[in-house]
Order: sequence, then structure tokens, then C-alpha cells
Amino acid sequence: MCKIIIVDDTEEIREVLNVYFSDKGHFCAEACNGTQALQIMNDEKFDMVITDIHMPDMDGITFIEELSKKECSCPVMLMTGDPIIDSREKAVRIGAQGYIGKPFSFHDISKEFDNILSEHGK
Repeated sequence: MCKIIIVDDTEEIREVLNVYFSDKGHFCAEACNGTQALQIMNDEKFDMVITDIHMPDMDGITFIEELSKKECSCPVMLMTGDPIIDSREKAVRIGAQGYIGKPFSFHDISKEFDNILSEHGK
């Protein structure tokens, strides 16, 4: 079981991912932006962050930068429909350990999730 925080300003995406990963036995928390996620992460430790890139208040890039300042070792999967961030290589340069394009399939997000966890020995 993993403890996952899902960070996205779209409530429906957070809910769908929460249900999907919860049904697989994982614990999920939700945040609507990076600021809220950092507040939650001050009190709880997570095994994985799944975050969107475009959000109000604090976007995914700034959020990832803030995580690295806190020396958070939690791997990050970046979700985006942004054509500018259209590859895993660009996502890794931003600081994410994984990447999934929107719209995504459950097969693809599950595969990326498993790859990231195996790379981080979890």
C-alpha cells in the first residue's frame, strides 16, 4: 500500500484518481493546488505525488520546486495536457520522476505509477 497525494484543480480528476488508487488498496489525499498540498504534506508523509502542472495559486512546477527545497524524497508524477511539456524528458528536467499526458488511460497511469515506484524501491 502507498500513501498518495493527488494535486489537481479539477475536482473530477482528483476524485477519479482517488477512487482508482483506493480500489487498488492505496491511501489517497487530495489537494486543489500546490499550496494546499504543501500544507497537507507538512503534517503527513507520502510515498507518491501525482500533480497537474496548471493550477491556480501555486502551479505544478512551483510546487515541484518547493518540494525539492524541502528535500522531499517523495517521487512525483506530473500530469499535463500542455503541449509544451510533451515528453518524459521535459518532465524530468522540471523535477518530476514520471509523466502522464492528459487525457490518460488507467492502464497508462497505472504503468507509470508502477515504474516510478519500482525505480524508487517502493
